[in-house]
Amino acid sequence: MSDTDLVDRIACEVEARLKKYLPNVDTLWDLNQVAEYLQLNAKYVREKIAPRPDFPKAICIQSVDGRRGQPRYEPPEVRAFARSFKDRN
Repeated sequence: MSDTDLVDRIACEVEARLKKYLPNVDTLWDLNQVAEYLQLNAKYVREKIAPRPDFPKAICIQSVDGRRGQPRYEPPEVRAFARSFKDRN
């Protein structure tokens, strides 16, 4: 593998990892991505954090047969929620 190939592979990996955290209003996060951002267990987020009244409201797109979709969250709202605890120490 040439140096150029190695640099390209590293750049692709860095880009893929950064996409998880860079602001992107076009991409909604599922509960697992929210948990990863908050560095918490997904079950804990689902049971203890998401039900909080101050946690961002989920976006659930209904399917054709009327079933409710999986909850999705807007990343900027989740980030703002996390930052709201910054001064609470």
